[in-house]
Amino acid sequence: MDDEQRTLTTSPRYSKNDGSYCWDHLTVDETIENNYGKGSKVSAHHRESMPNTCCVTNCRGNYDAENRVAVFSFPKVEELKLKWIQAIPRRDLVVTKNTKVCEKHFTDDDIERVSTFYKESTGETLIAKLKKPRLKEDATPKLFPHCPSYLSSIKVARDGPQVRKLNLEEQHLHKAIAESLLTKEQYDNKLSFQNFVEMQNCFSINEVPPF
Repeated sequence: MDDEQRTLTTSPRYSKNDGSYCWDHLTVDETIENNYGKGSKVSAHHRESMPNTCCVTNCRGNYDAENRVAVFSFPKVEELKLKWIQAIPRRDLVVTKNTKVCEKHFTDDDIERVSTFYKESTGETLIAKLKKPRLKEDATPKLFPHCPSYLSSIKVARDGPQVRKLNLEEQHLHKAIAESLLTKEQYDNKLSFQNFVEMQNCFSINEVPPF
């Protein structure tokens, strides 16, 4: 009997504290059994097309047909990846290539579902729905509605020295831009006038250009 036809195993290699199973610690056969029932047999093609489940505690994302959701891989950038790990309220989290976080744990502002394109020839902005939603570059998971209270105290990782430095530089830049705009506005107001008399008040007589 080959692997495709064999009966699914009944004992998971790992169980969460809440009694649910974690994708990262289950074989494909065990995951199929949880979704389709003990003794189920699924084709190799169906196995490959099965969606990854969400790794967040108590989340049922993609564990059954009624909870189909988009899932996202952990970032490759180590600093952002660490933020994800420490933001997710789960103490036993081990990240692998199959570890995913579903869309339920991100705000709408974090997820891009459409792509826009400006067509210069017509001046139109075209909008197309993405086949798969994607996250914005700096997005982190924030929403954990079903998280147990004993896990909710886990804190998000603090920014490293380089990130803090960049944030400080960005703050200084925004402040400088704001001050520059204010100075320009004050200058424009000082030199604005509605008629010739007001123009004379803005400039000395010698500075008024001849007509």
